[in-house]
Amino acid sequence: MKTLRKLVYVIPFLPQIALAEPLLNGLNDPNKNQANSRQAIEALVGNVQAIVLNTAGAIAVLMIVIGGVTYITSAGNEKQAQKGKQFLTYAIIGLLLVVLAKIILSIFARVLGGSYS
Repeated sequence: MKTLRKLVYVIPFLPQIALAEPLLNGLNDPNKNQANSRQAIEALVGNVQAIVLNTAGAIAVLMIVIGGVTYITSAGNEKQAQKGKQFLTYAIIGLLLVVLAKIILSIFARVLGGSYS
């Protein structure tokens, strides 16, 4: 059971680990001028933001599923049902915070003249 629990924590990060090389795209090339290095840093920051927000969103959805299963399988046990409701409430709040963070970052990037997708 402990191995399964560890696996649940590691699985959301596997795509980011596998695709980590493009994260540093262009930062190590000394032949690029300053404008290109600025673009590379912007790309790095954008990639890190995307990874963090997407991972947080995936974890929030996973917690919604866990909370739903806990609530459904409570079988009349009030304490277990309350635990499931609490999981659902906090997971939905977390998911809303992730969506709100994406919106705020998008607005912030447009105000500063950048782009955010």
